[in-house]
Amino acid sequence: MNGDIFIQFTPESTKGTDPPPTDMFFSNRILVQGKLLDTLRIGFAIAFAWAIMFLLISFIAGAAGAATALGFFELIYPGFSLGAFTGILLGVLWSFVYGFIFGLLLGIFYNSLIEKSAMSGESYELYG
Repeated sequence: MNGDIFIQFTPESTKGTDPPPTDMFFSNRILVQGKLLDTLRIGFAIAFAWAIMFLLISFIAGAAGAATALGFFELIYPGFSLGAFTGILLGVLWSFVYGFIFGLLLGIFYNSLIEKSAMSGESYELYG
């Protein structure tokens, strides 16, 4: 490093002073807004994924003759039956509802953790 020339883009009057901390300009409350999940969108996304996966797994289990998996689905999804269209539709609707509730809870839990961690690090000091 001896003999290397470094270019400085700061004026001479500010040499040696530390820049102000970023929380002087933006509080953690503002910065955390970009990290929060939209709970409805995450709920719908997980609900659609859950319903499609349920439909695929139930058809694969039906084709493979896995009575145990289908019996489990009949227990947790009221009205589900692989033999009738209405039974399949009820299973998909129930899986959508379960996925939506799970997505909402996941979004709420995630957002509360992010807000809690941001507020614990909030500083109101200018240069601290």
